[in-house]
Amino acid sequence: MKERLRFSAIATMMIFFAAIFSFADAPEVFYQSGYGAIFYILMAAMAFFLPYVAMLIEYGAAFKNEGIYNYLKNMIGEKTAFVAVAMWYMAFLIWITKHSFAIWEPLSYAFYGRDISHTASVFELEGLSAMGILAIALIIGMSALIQCGAAKKIALAGGFAVVMLNAVLFSGGLVLLIANEGVLASGLSAIALNQDSTGVASLSLLNFGVCMFAGAELVVGFAHKDKGAGVLIGMGAAAISIVAMYVVTVLAIGVFVHWETLMSQDITMANLAYVIMENLGYMMAIGAGYTEATAVKAGIIFYKFTGLSMFIIQLSGYIILLYSPLKQFASHLPQRENNKNKVPANVLALQTMLLIMIIALVCINGEEYLEWMVLMAVIPTTAPSFLLILMFPWFRAKKKIVKPVKVFKRINSIAVFSAIALLMVVVTNMSFVATLIDERCYAEGIVSIMGPILFASIAGFIYSIYEIGSVKIEKGYTEVPLCKD
Repeated sequence: MKERLRFSAIATMMIFFAAIFSFADAPEVFYQSGYGAIFYILMAAMAFFLPYVAMLIEYGAAFKNEGIYNYLKNMIGEKTAFVAVAMWYMAFLIWITKHSFAIWEPLSYAFYGRDISHTASVFELEGLSAMGILAIALIIGMSALIQCGAAKKIALAGGFAVVMLNAVLFSGGLVLLIANEGVLASGLSAIALNQDSTGVASLSLLNFGVCMFAGAELVVGFAHKDKGAGVLIGMGAAAISIVAMYVVTVLAIGVFVHWETLMSQDITMANLAYVIMENLGYMMAIGAGYTEATAVKAGIIFYKFTGLSMFIIQLSGYIILLYSPLKQFASHLPQRENNKNKVPANVLALQTMLLIMIIALVCINGEEYLEWMVLMAVIPTTAPSFLLILMFPWFRAKKKIVKPVKVFKRINSIAVFSAIALLMVVVTNMSFVATLIDERCYAEGIVSIMGPILFASIAGFIYSIYEIGSVKIEKGYTEVPLCKD
């Protein structure tokens, strides 16, 4: 029993790492504010991430890990829950499409040392068309693996890749710190709240910190139907570990990277993490007494190792995106047909065809078409988290609901953390739109606002069709509800 609990907790932690931790985010926030990044990471963690995960743990214990749709249905009713989760699901269809094109970049760095994805040739097709072929092949291949019940194993691989990549960075930073007798490459001058020293820049970095921790509800999808305590323990342990990993990553980077020098270099956010890891390999080789040529080779090895590791991590995150929203959205639909691996095979096949159509539209209309869709999808991804946080005080107040786990012990703490976490979600969404408008991207700002309105309208229309169907059946022989419990 203890072994099963331990395995379940570790498996949940690995899936959590793959779904949420982004190795590229820490170098980016370090680039923006040096050691000041730690302030934003801790603020975002305490104000949003840790309270939100604690809420999900309480919801999961009370509702037996039935998924976020079931959590919301029990709190706000079936229709609102359906609309919120449907919006969330439609938004993730667009994010899946985006990642289908972007996932090849780290693999390109691993094999070629640079990004050649935009110039690749497949079946005599080049550019976006070639990437479209690869994206379609990826969706079909990953969907087939999900059908075979391999989704969780791939997600676990990504979690272990996160641990391994961070272990290399931490150990390398520690070795260099000892070799340099405790002297950091980035000294006290690297403690800055932001490069611009403005309130707007600070708010932007805090919002970036919140986005670094987004996606905890995706893990709930992989834990769906697993009623063991190991899942809840794993979620809590993983949340704390992710915060610690981000903080230690920033500290480790400061050991061998000089912040002011980094800012002065012509580096893009796309290759920043690779350049930093290349620098780590180079510095370790120099410190060990190897020649310049050998140190350069060591840097290249670290560079390519980072690319391969990040590809595995992104592939794991990709399969979580591909399956978790679908599983939580479709698992309660009466029309689903689960195969022997308990995968809704017919709904997954429908999703595969829909994604292929979206990718084809992107290839026909160009990358700008995808960028517009992504703008529409940003706010809807926060719909379930907004409602789960909003309803949490009422959830705790309902005496009829049995609550085996209570992370928040006092009523005041429930109200305070719920209000702060909710404020963080609202401010993040508002600042996203405000930033677009401030940059005079008025059309983009309008599109980002229209996204949730459009998705909610589509979801409401779909639900109304089911309502009409249920009424007709009820007048005949029997009632078929939209969602099964």
